[in-house]
Amino acid sequence: MYGGVARVILSLLCGSSKQVHFVCDTYRSPSIKDLEREKRGADSVEYVITGSEQKRPKDFAKSLFSGSFKTALLRFLAEEWQKDEYCTVLRDRQLHLGIEEICYKYEVRDGAMIRETVEELQSRHEEADTRIVLHVNHINENNLNSPTISVRANDTDVLIILLFYASTLTIQLWMDVGKNSNNS
Repeated sequence: MYGGVARVILSLLCGSSKQVHFVCDTYRSPSIKDLEREKRGADSVEYVITGSEQKRPKDFAKSLFSGSFKTALLRFLAEEWQKDEYCTVLRDRQLHLGIEEICYKYEVRDGAMIRETVEELQSRHEEADTRIVLHVNHINENNLNSPTISVRANDTDVLIILLFYASTLTIQLWMDVGKNSNNS
């Protein structure tokens, strides 16, 4: 069920950080990236996720090759996570979710889940690679109790972009390039 998927993903994201920015690619079509996605095995099926009780695909990992599936999943998560039942998972943390052109901030206030749009983190960039820098700069400029930022990505493009901007930051920047959940 997708409700279970949403709970697991939120739990994994929250980890030990007080503030998490989950920045995602946008999958527009038509796009110059369509050919590349086809080569990676993406299908052209339109996915719709109707709610937390819907069963997930048997081959969940294969579905993740589809931009349509990832878009549907991210839209579902954006709606699902605003439910109060996720307060016990998020607790005293903040989650920023950058999907499509929007960035939502989730936090618990007085026992209720609050979702707000963060105007200054909205972006039309298709790739998360460049959107990550927007989020890093936001943390840096607003001094959000984060003397250190750790960016988790396994993409060389992200490393190069972050190296370019690192000298403009007043906070310490780390990049975790591992794929293993035991990396820190």
